[in-house]
Amino acid sequence: MRRIKKILVPLLALGMVITLTTAIPAGATTEKTDKKDVVDSEFVFCTMDWSGEIEEVQVFEILSLKGDGTFDVREKKAFGENTGWQGVKGFKKPKVEGDYLVWEGLKSKDNASYIAATKLSEAMVEEARTRIPLDVRFKYKFDGVPVTDLDEITGKSGRFEMEVTFKNTSKEKTRVEYKDPDTGELKETEVETYLPLVIQPYDWYFDNRIFYNLEADPTGLVVPMPDFYNVGWSIPLFPPATEESHTIWIKADVKDFQLPPLTLAVAFVFPETNQVDPTALFKAGLEQLYGGVKQINEGVGDPSKEDTLLYGITAVDNGLKQMADAQEGLPYAKSNIDSAMIPGVEEAAAGIGSERTPQTLLYAANAVIGGLYGMLAGIGSETEDETLLYAMNAMKEGLEGIYEGIGDTATDETLLFGMRSLELGLDNPSGVPKPGIKQVAQLIFAAAEGITDPVLKATIQGYAQGIINGVGNQYTEKTLIYGVHLVMAGLMAIQNGIKSSDPQAKTLMYAVDKVIGGLNAMKAGIGTETTDKTLLYAMAAIQGGLHQLKAGMSTGDPNNPGLLEGLELLSAGLADAIAGLGSAGTPDTLLYGTNAIKEGLTQVGGGTQQMVDGLYKNLVMLNTTEAELKAIAKRAEEFDHLLGRAEDATNQVRFVYQAKPTYNYKAGSKASWVVAIVLSIVFALILVAGGIMLSRRAAA
Repeated sequence: MRRIKKILVPLLALGMVITLTTAIPAGATTEKTDKKDVVDSEFVFCTMDWSGEIEEVQVFEILSLKGDGTFDVREKKAFGENTGWQGVKGFKKPKVEGDYLVWEGLKSKDNASYIAATKLSEAMVEEARTRIPLDVRFKYKFDGVPVTDLDEITGKSGRFEMEVTFKNTSKEKTRVEYKDPDTGELKETEVETYLPLVIQPYDWYFDNRIFYNLEADPTGLVVPMPDFYNVGWSIPLFPPATEESHTIWIKADVKDFQLPPLTLAVAFVFPETNQVDPTALFKAGLEQLYGGVKQINEGVGDPSKEDTLLYGITAVDNGLKQMADAQEGLPYAKSNIDSAMIPGVEEAAAGIGSERTPQTLLYAANAVIGGLYGMLAGIGSETEDETLLYAMNAMKEGLEGIYEGIGDTATDETLLFGMRSLELGLDNPSGVPKPGIKQVAQLIFAAAEGITDPVLKATIQGYAQGIINGVGNQYTEKTLIYGVHLVMAGLMAIQNGIKSSDPQAKTLMYAVDKVIGGLNAMKAGIGTETTDKTLLYAMAAIQGGLHQLKAGMSTGDPNNPGLLEGLELLSAGLADAIAGLGSAGTPDTLLYGTNAIKEGLTQVGGGTQQMVDGLYKNLVMLNTTEAELKAIAKRAEEFDHLLGRAEDATNQVRFVYQAKPTYNYKAGSKASWVVAIVLSIVFALILVAGGIMLSRRAAA
C-alpha cells in the first residue's frame, strides 16, 4: 500500500502540472491539433539505484474515452517483447495481434477511463534507457568523504551531502527550412534541437528527527514543516533557453542516518503563453524596413553601376570637370578665342559654323544647352514623378514613415507603444486599466498575510516573491522587464539613426537633406537663359554671340556688333561660365554642388549597406529561430509514447523517477495527502511561470 501511495502521489502532482500547463492557450509557435475521441497517456515509473541508474521500469497506461459508446484501441508496439498486465482501474487486458496491442469493446458512458500497469523485463529496461532523454546522476559525501553505498553510513551521525545532476540528452542535429529574406526562397540549414524537458523533484520529505540544519542550492526551496523538511525544485532543461544540464544539492547534519525514497516528476512540455507575442509584429516591421533600406541602397548604387544616383552624378561631375579643365574645357576655349579667334576673324567665322554643323561652336553650344535642359528635367522637383528631387523627397517621406512607425510609448499602433503595453502587462503599479503580473503576485503575497498556518503562508509568499523577482525591473539583468527595455532601447537607436534633434548629426535624414540641397544647388547653377551667372544664361549669351559673329565680323558698334565684338562678348560669357562651374571647394558653383551630392550619396550608400547587411542577418536569425521552434515542437509532439503509439488517438507520455531508500527507512509522520496536493499546485504554478519566461527568451 505504501508503494502504491508513493507512486500515485507524484502521478497526481504531475497530472495537475500537465492540466495547468495545457490549459494555457498556445503561443505563436505552437501548432494546434483537433481533439481526439481517445487519449492514450503513459505514466512511466522508473526505479533508480543510488547512483541514478534505472533498474526497473513500470508503465501506467491510461485510456481516456470521450463520449458514449464502445471503443476499440489499437496501439503499435514499440518493443518486440510482450509484457504482463496488472489491472488498476477498469482494467481490460489487451490482445496481441502481430505488432499491435488491441483493446476491444471498451465501454464508455459520459466519458470513461481505463488504467492498467505493466512492468518491463530487464532487456526492455535496457532498451528503454536509450529512449528516455534524461540522464540522472547522484553523488554523496559523508563528513566530506565520497560515498557510493548509502547502507555503509546508515545509522551514523555526521554531515551528509547529496548532489544530483540532470542532463537533457535529447540533442540531435535537425535540418530545417527557413525563408531567405532577400530572395524569398526556402533554404536549409542544420540546427541543434532538444526536447523541452521540465523536471520537478517532488515528495522529498526529510524527517527533522534525522536531518537538521538542512540547506539546498539557490534554485531549490526548503519548506520547514513541523515534522520534516520539504524541498522542491522546478527545473526546465530547454537549450538554448537554458543549459542542457542542471545540478542541485542538499546538505544537512544527520543523526542515525537513513534516506527516504526520492521522487522526480518529468514532463516534456513545450512552453506556451497567452500573452500577445510581439515577435511577428517586429519581424513584419523589420522585413518592411529591410525592403525599404535595400531599395534606397540599390538606388544610390556606386559610381560603376549604371542607372544609379552615384553613377549619374559621377558622370555629371566628370563632365563638368572636363568643361572646367584648363587644357580641354571652357578656360581653354576662352584662351583660344582671346589668342587666336579674335586675331583671325575669318578663321573664327569658319569655326562658328551652325547648330547643324558638327565640330563648330554653335553646334557645341546648342548641344550644351540641350544637355543642360535635360539635366534640369532629370533633377525636376518634389512634385514631378521620376525625377531626382521627387525620388529624394519620397525617400525622405519613407524615412519619416519608418520613424513614425517606431513611434513612442504614448502613440497607439507603434512598436514602442506595443513594447510599453507589454511592460505594463508585466508590471503596472497603477493598475490602469488592469494590474500587471507583478502586481497580481504582490496581491497574492499580501493576501497570504491572512493565512494562519505559518508554513502555508511562507510557501505561498515564497513563490509569489519568485514571480515578482522573475518579472524584475529595467535595472536587473535576466528579467522580463530588463529584456523589454533592451528591445525599446534598440528601437530608439533605429530612430536616432534615421533622424536627430541635432541638425548636424550624421543621420539618414541628414544625408538625404544634403542630397536635396546639392540637387537644388545644381539646379540653381544651371539656371535659366534669363538668370544672370548661370550656365544656361552663359550658354545663351555664347549662342547669341556666335550668331552675331556669324552675322558680321565686326561692326565697331556694340549695339550692332560684328564678329570681333561678338568674340569679345563670347569671351565674357565664357568667363561667366567658368565662374559658374567653379570648383569643389568654391561654394555656390556647379562643381561644388555636384561634389556635395556625391559626398551625401556616398554617406547614404555606406550607411544603407551596413543597415542592409545587419537587417539581413537579423531576419535570417528570426526565420531560422521560427523554423527551429517548429522542429522542437514537432519533436516534442512525436515523443509521446514508450510502450507504443495508439492509432487515431492523442498520445502523451510523462515520467516519474524514484530513487530507493536505505534498507532501514521507515515512513514516520509524513506530509498528508492534502499538503502534498497543495505543494503540487504551488509547484505547478511555478512551472507555468517558468514556461512563460522560457517562451519569452526564445522569442527574444
